[in-house]
Amino acid sequence: ALALQRAKLRAAETAVAEYRAENGLFLESNTGGELTSVATQIAEAQQRRSAVEGRAKMIRDLVAAGQSPEGVSDVQDSPVIGSLLQTKAGLSSELAERSTTLLANHPTIRALRAQLRELDAQVAAEAMRVAAALDAEAQMEAGIEQRLRDELAAAKVSAGDAAKGG
Repeated sequence: ALALQRAKLRAAETAVAEYRAENGLFLESNTGGELTSVATQIAEAQQRRSAVEGRAKMIRDLVAAGQSPEGVSDVQDSPVIGSLLQTKAGLSSELAERSTTLLANHPTIRALRAQLRELDAQVAAEAMRVAAALDAEAQMEAGIEQRLRDELAAAKVSAGDAAKGG
């Protein structure tokens, strides 16, 4: 009778362990803590990826709309754009100064405006390179996220096996 009770108890414990393993439910053990840590890391990688993708999209949308991406911090951090903006500020200042004495159709005024348009095009092109770099960063985060997901899946299998064997 006692042997029968023990067999039933082992069968019940095995059924509970299998149910927990199949449904991702683990006892609060070291393995459970590791699973929680990996899940947290996955969520953080998702957040970083999403934020980087959002910044890249904002830059592309501004450029596509013909608006200046100069106000975006990632664009401002580019040394190339910093140099272009310094040149643009100098040309804008010169244009304002010359506009006080020259008419709008004067060749000097037209040349300055053309140079400013060219600088705006260069800023937009460099902003697109910044967006591409952000896309690469997002891909890196996606890779980290996938590696963590694989790690989590392996840990779940291991925890399930440990629960079934225990």
